Amino acid sequence: MKPFSFLLFIALIVSPPGCDAPPPTETDPPVRPVRYIVLDPQELDRSRTFSGTAEADKESILSFKVPGTVKSIPVKVGDRVKAGALLAELDKTDLMVQVESARAGLKASQAEAKSAQTQVYTAQSDYERVQNLYENANVSLSEFERARGDYETAAAQLQAAKSRINTENAKLRAAQNQLQYTRLVAPFGGIINRIEVDENEEVASGKPILTLSGLGNLKVNVNVSDLYIAGIDKGMPCTITFPALPGTEFEGSVMEVPYAASDAPTYPVSIGIQTGDDRLRPGMAAQVRFFFEADAETAGLRVPADGVGEENGENFVFVIVPGPEGRGTVRKRVVSIGELTEDGFLVKKGLSLGEMVATSGMRLLMDGMAVKLLDDPVREW
Repeated sequence: MKPFSFLLFIALIVSPPGCDAPPPTETDPPVRPVRYIVLDPQELDRSRTFSGTAEADKESILSFKVPGTVKSIPVKVGDRVKAGALLAELDKTDLMVQVESARAGLKASQAEAKSAQTQVYTAQSDYERVQNLYENANVSLSEFERARGDYETAAAQLQAAKSRINTENAKLRAAQNQLQYTRLVAPFGGIINRIEVDENEEVASGKPILTLSGLGNLKVNVNVSDLYIAGIDKGMPCTITFPALPGTEFEGSVMEVPYAASDAPTYPVSIGIQTGDDRLRPGMAAQVRFFFEADAETAGLRVPADGVGEENGENFVFVIVPGPEGRGTVRKRVVSIGELTEDGFLVKKGLSLGEMVATSGMRLLMDGMAVKLLDDPVREW
């Protein structure tokens, strides 16, 4: 081998590989897509929604005041009735006998009182005659005392007869009332919701016979927490929706607000529904939305809860500095926040109107990171 060729061969072996390769280039930093909002001032939404159940504003469980056998029930469940309509009736045969008996007793007492009145007239006449004779010393003292005693006895018997008349009158009125109680009538116009008994059934006084609900007007009962009860007053307007009637909103007005709670930190509030919609029925689930007044401290900029982080006891956000072609750079900034609402945290300090704040991927962002702004987060993520 020639010396020149040998040296060239040695040089190729000794030379480190890649000495002629181009130097490596740095890769571009990753660009992370983010959702964001542009801050603008808003009034704090102070509305709150509570769940409840619709009820008839008037509902009565009706019963008889006297026991007996159910003679007839001329209504059915679902029937609409007017006030005063007959709903059920008991067999009144026995009570009619009691009425006739009371009438007979009253007549007997009246006859007795009439006879006693006649005796009083006779005894009074004798007493006055004997008294004149006694004053003229024509009769003895014993005859005078006897005449006076007969008169006083007759007067007492008359008074007793009058008392018996009053007693028999009371018995007659009671028997007539008992007879009247065999008819169960509607105290108000409504619809029959339930019938608890059948015809020819023996019932006791006070046993539920049927349930009558008022027509047209309903109310919704909701339990309001102690955080909001102070902001609810009688007559306060609200809106009511029913899951069974989607897309329909009804106006309501607070009817009753209790002063004290029962055994839980909630207060039962009743709301009247201002509508006559026949689609509404007692028992329907309802959502009642109250609108509370906002104050000066609750108006301003708000950031969604997902856009606020916490570190070392301080809250922070990532403010986006916009760049070209829908990109930007995030900068970490400490902020002061207030109340958490349905629309996010109220910003007290640290942000300005018109700034852009990242609202997603907080754990993956770092100060100075390049980001891509998503105008349509659902489709571009």
